[in-house]
Amino acid sequence: MNRRWAFVGEVLFGCLILVCGIVAVTGSVQLGFGSLSLPGAGLFPFFAGLMIVIAAPIVIVKSIIGRGSDSEFILKKDAFRTLAGVIVVFAAWILAMPTLGYVVVTFAAVLALAKLLSLEGWLKPLALSAGTSLATYILFDRLLYLDLPRGLLG
Repeated sequence: MNRRWAFVGEVLFGCLILVCGIVAVTGSVQLGFGSLSLPGAGLFPFFAGLMIVIAAPIVIVKSIIGRGSDSEFILKKDAFRTLAGVIVVFAAWILAMPTLGYVVVTFAAVLALAKLLSLEGWLKPLALSAGTSLATYILFDRLLYLDLPRGLLG
């Protein structure tokens, strides 16, 4: 890939991420933060968007400063396929959760992400998937008393 287009792509990608962070922050302010005893729906998206708004300009500046170096484009062909796969897994996770339930879909999503990100063998990805789905279920359903989608198991 031409170095000039790689530079333009990196800067545009950084700007796109910055815009997403700004949208998350403004949308979360409209949702409201709630109180200390009862946090509102906008609290977590606000802090996540704020971290993006802080980090994106740093990435953009690093792309501009490192323009003359021999660094390669951040989204090479293999990296782009991995990114697209991660997006597909997250979209499927969101769409399948109401039907299949949180535990089943989270197990499958973490397993798919582990294999997509080249975690070796099958024992480690299966253990990671089981541990993640069980730990998050215990945290959110049992400790924080949040109703998670039950799906087929409900």
